[in-house]
Parts: sequence; C-alpha cells; structure tokens
Amino acid sequence: MARLGLFCSGALIAGLVACSVERPGESSAQSATHAEAQKAPAAQPKAPLPPVKAPTPPAPATKTVKAPPPARHDSGHGGANAAKWAGDVEWTTWEAGMAKAKAEGKPACLVVYADWCPKCRTLAPALSTDPEIAALSKNVVMIRQNSDERPTWLGTRFGQYGGYVPRVFLIGADGEIKEDMTSGHPRYPYFYTPSGSFGLDALKANLKKLTAG
Repeated sequence: MARLGLFCSGALIAGLVACSVERPGESSAQSATHAEAQKAPAAQPKAPLPPVKAPTPPAPATKTVKAPPPARHDSGHGGANAAKWAGDVEWTTWEAGMAKAKAEGKPACLVVYADWCPKCRTLAPALSTDPEIAALSKNVVMIRQNSDERPTWLGTRFGQYGGYVPRVFLIGADGEIKEDMTSGHPRYPYFYTPSGSFGLDALKANLKKLTAG
C-alpha cells in the first residue's frame, strides 16, 4: 500500500508538471513556440513620421512700374508751341557766342525769349527769315536764350533791365551792353515786335550802328 501511494503521488506530480508545460492538443514543438511567444517582448509602436511639408511656391515676379513724370506747365520746349528759329540767321548759345565774338572781334545780339510767350513766337520767325536781318547778322554774332532756363549769367548781367520777354540786347565788340540802342518803347526799352513803331525797322537801324563801330 505504501508503494502504491508513492506511485500515485509521483504520477500525480508528473501530470501536474506536464500540464504546466503542455496544453491539451498541443505538441511539444507548439508548446515551445507558444512559450517563446509569451517570452518575446511586445513590439513597440513606431514613431509617426513627420508631416511632409508642401513645397513653397515661388514668389510671383514683381513688375517694376515707372512713375509717370510730374505734370508741368507746357512752355513749348520742343512742342507745337515752341518758337520757330529756322531760317538764314545762324543762332548760337551765350557761352559759344561770346567766345566767338571775342575771338573774331565782333559785336553780338542777344534775344531773350520764352516759348510760352505769344510775342516771342511771332518775333522768332520774323527775325530768322528777314533777308536784311540775315545780311546784317554776317557781321554780328546772333545769340538766343530761353529765359525759363534761368542761367546765372542772365540774372547777373541783364536782370537790372527787367524780366519781360522778348528782350533784345546789343553788345559791342568789347563785351559791353549798348544801353542806348533800344526799341524806343517808353516802358520796355528792349522790347521789339515784328512790325510797328517798335518793330524790326528799329532793330535793323541799331544793328547798322552796331556794325559801323
């Protein structure tokens, strides 16, 4: 009896041990695989990938817009209202004209005008196309100056004679202004017109005096 009890106890212990290793219906290999699976650590979740940024579209090309030029009063420079000087008289600038007069020992005639001035626009073509004026100008350096350009020398040398236009000054070969050679106008002595009492006849008479010495 004692041996039988020991045998039963051993069988019972062996059965308990077997139950802890194998499950019913599983082979030894399946049990081993199952045990290994239980021992294997659980897979860690993968970190999420950073969001993909959409490419930044290129900035649109900036067009350079030029500002319109500032509005200004139309003085006729180069436009339809400009005084017309085309003709047989050779006109030059103040600097070039005075240099030529000094080099050649000639007197000079200076016409100060403005393109916006109606009187100037009638005087300019009359001076430039008159045959007698053209003949007299061969011995006189003819200079014209737009008063709107305001050169320093104009105010310094001729400002004392007024600022009206047109004005015509006769200058001797010595460079001095002939103050007595005027149009005869009581208020504007250096004002000339194409015709009339203060017209080209008065200017021609003065040019003849100027070239006579």
